[in-house]
Amino acid sequence: MEHIINAVLKSNDLNYGYYGSNAFFLKRWLWWNRLKLANKLYSKHSSHIGTTTLLDFGCAFGFFSAYLSKKFKFVYLIELNKKYLNQGVKIHDKFGNNNYLGITNSKNNPTFFINKISKKINLFLFFDVLEHIKNIDIFIAKLRKISAPNAFLLISLPTENFLYMWLTKFKKEKDHCNRYFEIESILNKHEYDLIEKKTLFSLFNIYLYKS
Repeated sequence: MEHIINAVLKSNDLNYGYYGSNAFFLKRWLWWNRLKLANKLYSKHSSHIGTTTLLDFGCAFGFFSAYLSKKFKFVYLIELNKKYLNQGVKIHDKFGNNNYLGITNSKNNPTFFINKISKKINLFLFFDVLEHIKNIDIFIAKLRKISAPNAFLLISLPTENFLYMWLTKFKKEKDHCNRYFEIESILNKHEYDLIEKKTLFSLFNIYLYKS
């Protein structure tokens, strides 16, 4: 993971947003450390996670799925539009294992991608995306259709507490449809087992769930 971080911070070939060298230090530190904490969770439990297929939903740059691509036989990258998907493709071309398929999803129908998946998924990545999904209950239920037996979900969610709101200048993001505790409740409803939960300075919760 470190070689990706170092390469991104030295690069000027793309606007890397909060991950890039021009970002405010604290935000840049937080965004990378979400992924580092997710990697610790993955590494701790990796012996129980299948390595056939990985799916990165809302991949954006896809740093973590590119890093994991050398451990998995195949990777799906899912994004809402071609621009964002191309960012993930570029990172995978540069740092990944050339074993991916990019799929453009539908904004109005978040489960659109499911019918494009031909392989069963061992590990789903949901980094700061589930809070944006309308009808999250239906979305979570439909994941079973493409899940391998004993599939895992690695999830990052913002807490939206006072400190988080301070970092966003108290501007609540308009497209946040779900709070982290609502998503926890829905995952519990659909009988996903929480394996472990970590918190990054009370700003982000990182979870590993098992189906």
